[in-house]
Amino acid sequence: MKKRADGYYQKQVTMIINGEKKQKCFYDKTIAGMNKQILAYQQKAELGRTFDVVADEWWEEHQKSLEHNTLRGYEASVNESKDYFKDKYIKQMLPRDINNYIIYCAKQTFSQKTVTTRLQIVRQVLNYAILNEELLYNPALSVKVPKKLSKTVRLNAPQTEIDKIKQSNELIACFALYTGARRGELLALKYEDIDYTNSEISINKSVYYIRNKPFIKQPKTESGNRKVPLVAELESMLDKTKKGYIFIQSGELLTDKQARKLWGDCIEKLSINCTLHQLRHAYATRLFELGIDVKSAQYLLGHANIATTQNIYTHITEEKRKQNIIKLKGF
Repeated sequence: MKKRADGYYQKQVTMIINGEKKQKCFYDKTIAGMNKQILAYQQKAELGRTFDVVADEWWEEHQKSLEHNTLRGYEASVNESKDYFKDKYIKQMLPRDINNYIIYCAKQTFSQKTVTTRLQIVRQVLNYAILNEELLYNPALSVKVPKKLSKTVRLNAPQTEIDKIKQSNELIACFALYTGARRGELLALKYEDIDYTNSEISINKSVYYIRNKPFIKQPKTESGNRKVPLVAELESMLDKTKKGYIFIQSGELLTDKQARKLWGDCIEKLSINCTLHQLRHAYATRLFELGIDVKSAQYLLGHANIATTQNIYTHITEEKRKQNIIKLKGF
């Protein structure tokens, strides 16, 4: 400690913070005031960083490895956890704090999957703190997601709405219904992907968006590359002389906003209220009704894991069982 020419006392202190030696100088007009500053700094250093600061650092690094659509889904969970814990020091976080957060999420009527994602984010942020030697153990590991939360099952589109689509010439709706393609896959289709000779459509790419701007990506797995039958109903709607992307505006791929408007205009015109994903489910239902085996359905739907297809078939079976019970009650 020394007294400077300007009358201030100065002291340089060396501390171990997060496993690293750090030096900091303190200044004050009095020794007591300077010691007070040193004590406050030491206490803060012992507490470590706050959750939101660690989460920001983890997210900055982690998001580089995520697909763009996954990124958008995770971002809400990251922001939710940061808002809830705010200035909470990670060294003060206890299992009950995290459990209270999960109970809070469950009370927001979030689905089982959403609440699970919320918990996974907190666990990963705290695991990151452990790797940085800021924590010795992860208090989120003992926390469980409450059972019996909703599963957020997307039901099939009503048959009346499917009939309206079949009777229309709305390309986006008919492509979704007759190919079972995902939204991004639909928007990436080209006329060159249609093989009229063999009556097949090649699904081999997808559109994703960054700040409304469209980009093309290849499937993450080989299962994303597939050929689906070109049904006569869809073929009759197509102009065989056309080239390039099917869904465009001013010769360019649709932006996210334009794509949403395309579907919004379609459902308004047809007076329907289903989603593109529900039409994909309707396609899966038709495969089931035609007796297509699970392995073949997995290929046609582009599922990387056959368990996903099996779950859909199981859900369809349960839907059919309930419908049959209703029919029998009215016998």
